[in-house]
Amino acid sequence: MEPVRISCIGDFLPADTAYTMGNGIGSSIADLIKYYSGNDNNPFHNSDITFCNLEAPLITNPDMVNLPFAGNPAIIQLMKVLNISVVSVANNHMHDHGLEGFEQTINILEENGFLQIGLESDRISRIAWLECKGLKFAFAAFNAINDHPGNKFIATLEREILFRTMEEIKKRSPDYTIFSIHWGNEYVTSPSPSQVDLAHELIDNGVNVIIGHHPHVVQPIEKYHGGIILYSLGNFLFDMFWSEKVRNGMQVDLLFNEDRQIGYQIKPYRIKSDFTPDYTKTKIVLSILSNAGKTHELLQARSREAYQKVYSHECKKQRLQARMQMKLHLLMNICTLSPQSRKLFFRNIAKKSGFLWKNN
Repeated sequence: MEPVRISCIGDFLPADTAYTMGNGIGSSIADLIKYYSGNDNNPFHNSDITFCNLEAPLITNPDMVNLPFAGNPAIIQLMKVLNISVVSVANNHMHDHGLEGFEQTINILEENGFLQIGLESDRISRIAWLECKGLKFAFAAFNAINDHPGNKFIATLEREILFRTMEEIKKRSPDYTIFSIHWGNEYVTSPSPSQVDLAHELIDNGVNVIIGHHPHVVQPIEKYHGGIILYSLGNFLFDMFWSEKVRNGMQVDLLFNEDRQIGYQIKPYRIKSDFTPDYTKTKIVLSILSNAGKTHELLQARSREAYQKVYSHECKKQRLQARMQMKLHLLMNICTLSPQSRKLFFRNIAKKSGFLWKNN
């Protein structure tokens, strides 16, 4: 039997953001559909199942469509072209436009036949059940980045929700269980000690694969007790161009057989200025991944206290570096920003300058 091929991709943004209003991804959907419509450009045409993390709500309300992170519903056609079938809504941007935006998203996904994971009901994350080539799969998703406290609809990364969901899955005895987790620190190429400990605990309790999102950079892939942990896949469809770390991501194709062995293939790429991935540009992302893997091995060999100390230092350093690179990139490309984005940029600069002046 040919293995079941499940393609996993990094953060998938259907919207313009604050600094790409009018020329971001949400404004480029028609061009992206045209590009991917031929099999030569579709990286998933041989995949049995394709999974993505939808990083913003899909908005139909005319009063909201021109706001940052208001997803263009036309992305649905692109998702169909890309053979995406399982979609996680468990992330920190899904409630950016409140309950109305969230409900619009769920309705659109349901109307178009996508399997959604990441919704919570009765302290259990919604489970997607799939069967392919005689193998049964259970998918669930969780969000650890709580930008919208009080949200009652997205499954948060809480132990009770995690283990109630696992108990529910075990009742139907699937061959494989796959968890998507939105976690970690943005722009940092290592997982935290607590992420590693939780990932190991989940694998030891029956989860076979963990797919990580949110950092916007690639992090290590770890084999652990027969399971696979993809700590972060980086970006797939996103508008970040200020450094090579955020422009380089990886598609991981998971290969499942009846013998309970899980294989995988890494397909690295660099995101081009038209938001499409260039799979011929692999040198930088493979170097980032290799260095992240070596660091991961060294950190795990240390005590948890020592690991946390090094990790905290790296977080501060890498996040500061990313913020500086972003600001420099925006300044160098200020003329290409829309009037709305330019105004926002200078307002934020003025706000930060005022704060610094006031505190000196």
